[in-house]
Parts: sequence; structure tokens; C-alpha cells
Amino acid sequence: MIEMDEPSVIIEHSTIPGISGGEVIHGKDLVAPGWLILRQNSFGKASNGGDVIDFTGAEAPGPVLQIIDNVFMGGDDDGLDLDGTDAFVSGNIFMNFRKDPSNTRSTTSNAIATGLPQTGAPNRTSVTAVRNLFLNCDHAVLLKEEAFLTAENNTFVGMEKAVIQFNGTGGTAVRGPGKGAILEW
Repeated sequence: MIEMDEPSVIIEHSTIPGISGGEVIHGKDLVAPGWLILRQNSFGKASNGGDVIDFTGAEAPGPVLQIIDNVFMGGDDDGLDLDGTDAFVSGNIFMNFRKDPSNTRSTTSNAIATGLPQTGAPNRTSVTAVRNLFLNCDHAVLLKEEAFLTAENNTFVGMEKAVIQFNGTGGTAVRGPGKGAILEW
């Protein structure tokens, strides 16, 4: 629905419908003086094997992706796919991210997935997740390819497989596990 490159965008107070093809938001290269803030939106279910939000390339100390106080209704792939993307994720509700049994792709379904970019500079992903609710998902967070998670005061209910998965299986060629996590409840 939305494609962006080097954005300076705020999307807020919007209801974004579910989709059955492609990704809802796809973008790359968040660089100064730009910004990308998604705040107080509702995202419908992505029932197509694609991610709700797929973004590559935001590295602190430059601008980072900000995802604040949104509701994600679910999907059969990832809610947030953050490859080489540092992000602040706070106050969101992630629910119903489960791989559809009819999906034959060798992959997993996660509320938040991380990793290295498929091409370009090898930015490592660092995600700070604070005060989020993860409900009824296969995995809350996938940490692969040297990604790091700082998580504080999150709530996890009904994770089918794991709260945090430290290495992806299948899909594109996975290049190793996550670097680690600091978890405080």
C-alpha cells in the first residue's frame, strides 16, 4: 500500500485495512534528516504471506524507526520485518501472527522479525521494545543474524512456539543467530 525510500513521514490516527497481496508498508534507508513514525494506527490482518511492515536501513545514532501505540490485527508472516533497522517499538498490541498451515514457504511467523539486510551495508538490527502486548502469536520476536533486543515491561500471552526465537529457519538464507537480548519484565 505504501512504498517509501529515505522517508520523512508520520502516519498517525489511521485505520489501514488488511491486505491479501504484497506488504502494507515497505521501505528503506531512513537517513538524517528524515524520520518514520507510525503512531496510533490500526493495521488489519495481512493474509497473503507478506509482512505488515517491512523496512530496511535505519541505524542509530541516526534516525530510527518509531512504532508507537498501534494495533496490529495479525497475519501469516511477520508484523514488523526489520532487517538492518534500529527501531523503538512502544505501547503496541501485536495479535494473531501465526503461519497459515497452507503456506508452504519454509519460514516462521513473528510479531517482530529482525536480521541483516539482504543487500547493501551490513547494519546490525537493534530493537528496543517497551510496554507492548503480544497476544496469540507463534513467536513474539525473531532475533537472527546478530540482531539485539532490549525489552522492558512487555506482556506475552498465548505464544504458540516461543516468546523469543534466536535463529530463523528456512526462508531466505539465514546467516546465524541473534546477538542477544536484555529482558526485564
